[in-house]
Order: sequence, then C-alpha cells, then structure tokens
Amino acid sequence: MGGNPAFKEMLKFAYGVWNSVTTTVLLHDDGYFIFKFESIEDKMQIMAKGPYTFNNRPMVLKNWELDFEFDKEPKRVMPLWVTFPGLPIQCWAEENLGRIASCLGKPICTDRLMTQCKRISYARVLIEMDITQSLPDELNIEHPDGKIRVQIVEYEWKTKLCQECYQFGHSNGKCKLENHQKRAKCR
Repeated sequence: MGGNPAFKEMLKFAYGVWNSVTTTVLLHDDGYFIFKFESIEDKMQIMAKGPYTFNNRPMVLKNWELDFEFDKEPKRVMPLWVTFPGLPIQCWAEENLGRIASCLGKPICTDRLMTQCKRISYARVLIEMDITQSLPDELNIEHPDGKIRVQIVEYEWKTKLCQECYQFGHSNGKCKLENHQKRAKCR
C-alpha cells in the first residue's frame, strides 16, 4: 500500500524474506504483485507468518479468487505500525497494551525489540485498522486510580485516501483537480 516498489525490489524481498519456499513473482499493470507458490503448503506457511511490511508500509496478501478484479478491490482494513511515545511502563504488559491498541483496531503483534526490553522509549504495536476512517492522534487512558491520561498516538505510515473516489495516493479534492487538468490537456 502506497509504496509502489519496483519489480526487482519485490523479487529481492520475496526471495530474501520467504527463502524457505519457492515462489514465482509476477507484476500486474495495476501495481499488484502476484505470487505463485510451488505448493499449497508453501503458500499457507507464508500467509501464516504474516503480516508483512515493505519499507514500513503494509503489504496485504490475499488468496487468489477466480472473480478477482484488480480495479475493484476494496482496501479498507490495513495493518499499521502504531507507536505510543512516553507510554508509562505499567501499561506495557501484554494485556494492558492489547486493551489500549484495541481502541484503534485489532492488535496483531507487538514489536520484537519492545517485548525483549531492548527498546523502552516507546511502545510499538501492529494494528489492523480501517483506514477509511480518520486515525486519532491521541487516546484517553484511564488508570486504576481513576485518573485520565492523554496518550499521543503516532503512525509510521498514513495513507492518503480520497473520500470522494475512495482511491489511495491522493487526498480529497485532488482527483477532481487531476481529472480537470487531464481534460484541459486533451482539448
């Protein structure tokens, strides 16, 4: 989503990260990559190890369906890396962090460095979120003593989604401007 990697970059990713399986990588004109695995078991192994990111952007893997239409594929729910800078250490317990992350979407996993206590400056969680909704910049966290704390929320990558045409890559109003400019050039 939003990265548009070159074919060679995707080959390097697939052969490097998925080196335990054999796959063929194909590129479709609409920016989709098609991965053909040697066996169903290989495909299931890769799907189970996800989600994946490429250059800190979500990489969405889906099973192929016969009636799949590239230009009609809805892209509402994406895994996003979310950081909580300055989160009190007592909130870092898996149960507490999961509860906090659930306010934004469906928690998938926590950052490995964070869980191993090798980085304690911020908490980082991969959360499946509906990206057609606005992404909050802060959350209110209630502590056991009843005090409310405002927690800053940061995203490693935010999509540009046009609410008018529901396409990614530009914000509201840009599609009309681009279409108008294209029509003007054709005259």
